Amino acid sequence: MLFQRMARLLWPLTIFRTRQHPVNAPKTSTKEETRPLKIESYRFGEIVIDGICYTKDLKIIKGKIFDNWWRSQGHILQLSDILDVIAAKPSTLIVGTGAYGRMVLKPGLSEELRSKGIRIIALATEPAIQRFNELTSLPGGHNEVAIALHLTC
Repeated sequence: MLFQRMARLLWPLTIFRTRQHPVNAPKTSTKEETRPLKIESYRFGEIVIDGICYTKDLKIIKGKIFDNWWRSQGHILQLSDILDVIAAKPSTLIVGTGAYGRMVLKPGLSEELRSKGIRIIALATEPAIQRFNELTSLPGGHNEVAIALHLTC
């Protein structure tokens, strides 16, 4: 009897916990084909891409979104943080260093990428997004340009 009462009281909580809320749903693109993505808006800690709002740092590589991107040393971008970008071999990597430019490139990273044939453009996040939208609007641009974005500071 006690178990039945507890089950009735807790039942709504278990239903709530198991529902996949759209905000918490995984947002990484799983489509095989690549397509141009439009970054529609950005404000501190929030970005909208093709109508979907993201609140974690992310990368876009060949038209695929990889959200919840973490760097091994917080505000220092190093080679190990972008191995997937290097593997994709874009001609350009744009790095959004945050609203106030707090994320920095590890010394020597630009030269290392250049030796692999990847040009790097590091800008505060808002101008980085503008540049990404410009370059990806060119024919084939979404395959040649990757972006890694720090959305907060």
